[in-house]
Amino acid sequence: FPSFTFRRVAGYFRSLGYGRGTCVALANLTTFRLADASVKRSNRNARKLASVHHHPDAMRRWHPELPQGAPTSPGIANAIARRMDKRLHALALKFGADYTRYADDLTFSGGEELAKGVGRLLMLARKIVKTEGLALNENKTRIMRKGRQQRVTGVVVNQQTNVSRRDFDKLKAILHNCIKHGPGGQNRESVPDFKEHLRGRIAHISHIGPERGRKLKAMFEQIRW
Repeated sequence: FPSFTFRRVAGYFRSLGYGRGTCVALANLTTFRLADASVKRSNRNARKLASVHHHPDAMRRWHPELPQGAPTSPGIANAIARRMDKRLHALALKFGADYTRYADDLTFSGGEELAKGVGRLLMLARKIVKTEGLALNENKTRIMRKGRQQRVTGVVVNQQTNVSRRDFDKLKAILHNCIKHGPGGQNRESVPDFKEHLRGRIAHISHIGPERGRKLKAMFEQIRW
């Protein structure tokens, strides 16, 4: 959660009425400064990289942030983003659209009214996000119109929610090779506890597409561990 820094987290606790010392303590407990060997070796080069090349990850190492995987991070991030969510929801209604957010993925979905005004909506959404102290990742901003595959957080959402055919086929191929050649040579990314890793991926697909999940489970049961 790189956008939710120590200062932002401490400010949130301050808005709840906690004293300065308590806010600092809570922010220290819930944020973490990323460790990076290259930054430790050369602080000067890291700062230069950030200022000259505007490299986002370089300066991230200098500011503690809400860490991924911590049980506290999603709740705090959602609380901080609550005002932004309300503003973006109100904006979506003006275009006859729905607004949803999962972590840092913002989605606007709608019909013809949204399709006609999507450019203006994007401009206004960008302004709202900026005034909230955040910024849209332009490299990940997509306009997905009707007639093409529409994906939200990796899930296909056109007619009904489903995993992409590519993701399904990729996992199916891994399971097939595990059955045919054994699982030992298929863990090419050296994932710890490969068996549970595969079980988790199958569970994810089963949750979204039960029929595909059943096929993968049947293949998984054929693997000799």
